[in-house]
Amino acid sequence: MTTTLETTRMNVCNGVTSGTSKASEWNDTCLEIYATHCGCAVASQILEKHCIGAIDGTHVDACMPHANRVPYRDRNADISQNILAACTHDMMFTYVMTGWEGSAHNSRILSDAASLDRFPAPRGRQYYIVDAGFSNIPGYLAPSKGERYHRSDFPNHYPPTSEKELFNHRHALVRNVIERCFGILKKRFAILTAMTNFKPYTQGELVLACFVLYNFIRRNNYHDRLFMEYGDAWADYDLR
Repeated sequence: MTTTLETTRMNVCNGVTSGTSKASEWNDTCLEIYATHCGCAVASQILEKHCIGAIDGTHVDACMPHANRVPYRDRNADISQNILAACTHDMMFTYVMTGWEGSAHNSRILSDAASLDRFPAPRGRQYYIVDAGFSNIPGYLAPSKGERYHRSDFPNHYPPTSEKELFNHRHALVRNVIERCFGILKKRFAILTAMTNFKPYTQGELVLACFVLYNFIRRNNYHDRLFMEYGDAWADYDLR
């Protein structure tokens, strides 16, 4: 027998995710997050006009039957989904793919996403900022390998000393936007770090609903506490 809580959860989840194909009916609150078979589908003065955002993966908690846990075990030995997402420089998500196992590599998920018609692929001179886990290919700009990269690698008394380090330093500052988006998302929606025992497909739907609600809040309440607290691209946050 379906409980009131379960019925409510299903109605809310279905209502939120169905809004992804009717963004205009949401008072233009959600950017184009498209539904696909596997999952679903913001500029800054410090960037050239051709950079359309950042892409990265993030792990969210998953609750799987014991027999199905192996592929969902990530490099930290946790059971998780690996979620691929794209965001713009004003912290709006523009693409989300859910459902991949925690052991899946980011580049593999991106390859699959890019093969889908509704993926917002870069065109012409456009490109996304990505981290070193992705290939440095046309349309996707990764950092220079073998050089200092992370912001913590550049304390005030030890600035970049070469062109490649300077590139990496600025690359990290730009890519920081998606890390902040993921951090705020997880701080706002506790279920992403403590998933309930729903069916795998439902877990993916719940994750998607969190992304849609994130965009709704970002669009309608720009002065939201979390966005105000973590909205500075030049600050160094601990959003784990």
